[in-house]
Amino acid sequence: MYKIISFLTIVVCLTACCNRKFTVTDNEELKILWQLDLQRGFALDTISIYIDSINLVKDLVVQTENTTAFTGVSIKYYEGFSLSKFFHVKTLTENKVFDKKIFFDETIEFRLIVKSFGGTTFKGNLQVSLKKGKFIGISNFVGKEPTFYINQKDDNFIYY
Repeated sequence: MYKIISFLTIVVCLTACCNRKFTVTDNEELKILWQLDLQRGFALDTISIYIDSINLVKDLVVQTENTTAFTGVSIKYYEGFSLSKFFHVKTLTENKVFDKKIFFDETIEFRLIVKSFGGTTFKGNLQVSLKKGKFIGISNFVGKEPTFYINQKDDNFIYY
């Protein structure tokens, strides 16, 4: 079942790319410039994520799955040899691809808005240095004030 869902996701992504006048050749390699995953500590929180003025996720309710420590929210920024740069935003309810250019050197700044189920709201910017790894995991530790922990790796996160 997992293989079928993975295959369908790839087909949808490639179809969406083609609908946006991207062409993917047989030997095309897509390069992930960075990937952002929402991981631990989210409990029916409503989130919005922006980069520059681009809204990546808006008012999405997320819940961390305890067995995997993952919410199902993953944002990837790709480039290919013949493709322009594009975003792939995957959530449990949405799978979208759109082409937007952003400019960054080795630091990315995300605007994060989190409304907790308990009523507190966090609005702030998270700066992430890609020198620490292009695979970025954000976890939410809620106390009196929400605190976000950034985990970075050079390899993709694996969720079981």
